[in-house]
Amino acid sequence: MKNKKILYFVSEDWYFISHRLSLALEAKKMGYKVYLITRVNSSQSILEKNGIKVFPIKINRGKLNILQDLFLIFKLYNIIKKNCPDIIHNVSLKPIVLGTIVGNFAKIKVINTLPGLGYVNNTSKNFFQIIIKYTVKYLLKFCLKNLKSKIVVQNKRDLIISKDLFKSKKNQLFLISGSGVDCNFYYPQCKSKSFLRVSLISRMIWDKGIKDFVEAARCIKLRYPKVLFTLVGKVDNENKNYIPLDYLKTLNNEGFVEWVGFKNDIRRILKKTHIACLPTFYSEGLPKFLLEANAMSTPVVCTDNPGCTELVKHNYNGIVIPERNVKKLIEALTFLIEEPSERLRMGTNGRKLVLKKFELKLINKEYIKLY
Repeated sequence: MKNKKILYFVSEDWYFISHRLSLALEAKKMGYKVYLITRVNSSQSILEKNGIKVFPIKINRGKLNILQDLFLIFKLYNIIKKNCPDIIHNVSLKPIVLGTIVGNFAKIKVINTLPGLGYVNNTSKNFFQIIIKYTVKYLLKFCLKNLKSKIVVQNKRDLIISKDLFKSKKNQLFLISGSGVDCNFYYPQCKSKSFLRVSLISRMIWDKGIKDFVEAARCIKLRYPKVLFTLVGKVDNENKNYIPLDYLKTLNNEGFVEWVGFKNDIRRILKKTHIACLPTFYSEGLPKFLLEANAMSTPVVCTDNPGCTELVKHNYNGIVIPERNVKKLIEALTFLIEEPSERLRMGTNGRKLVLKKFELKLINKEYIKLY
């Protein structure tokens, strides 16, 4: 394994740190030199302290810009040519398309992680969205013509769709459930008995079910005024469905829901959380927030989204409701608010399940096999 090199291509440095840093450090232990191409916000020093060489780039996740993307392909090729990695590991859609094109051209091993099918599974009837959808499908199929290219999906539904969509060879498509969670870091802690908090942690985009969460909070607070509802996450301006900042500030003024913005220390938030909630209708892979919540023995209320149900089993480690159904969301949250013994049972089951199937070491081991 000595002198082997791996190059990660991820859109945002903060996402790499939260979802892939532990994998990169595990690769280092196995003898790989690790490089990263990403848009740098404020984390370059953290990455370099961990022995990762960073190549800063400008990348727009939410839009197609032919000139900018061609320039990015050229820059990526120059980085690969100069540093000669053995593997390029691309995460999310745009890095996958651009990184695989260059990786195939450079004749190196390519591993792609699709954290949700996104545009690939888009059902929009908007003409522009349809064009993007079929363009992305074609590019991904083209990328997989190189037998060294592999795609990793994060839930069983995405695996079934991808098998039909990409017509890939047997050794090109893999299921690895999420990014994993460090159960030594995320562990059960005593919850406050002086209040009860329901938290939703995600990017602030409508598809995550934010509006349903707010409507449920307004209804429940009328009956249980001491229950706290907290939104945690940044506004994602590059997503066409981003939530305006003014709306989130209005929530804070109304007093039903508190939006606290982006937080680095998710464990601190979950320590104060009694119920984790994600009423998403987004094309999820496997939400890390739900893994972290269950690892800390926090029960979950989520939708029957395939990414969520890869982890959450109804009435075992949480409650699963239909998508876009505020009434069922209110019923599920009210039940767990009123039944502390059920919160304890489901939370305990969640911890057991995560330890068995989703612990960070297990997930990293699967990726190391692919490397």
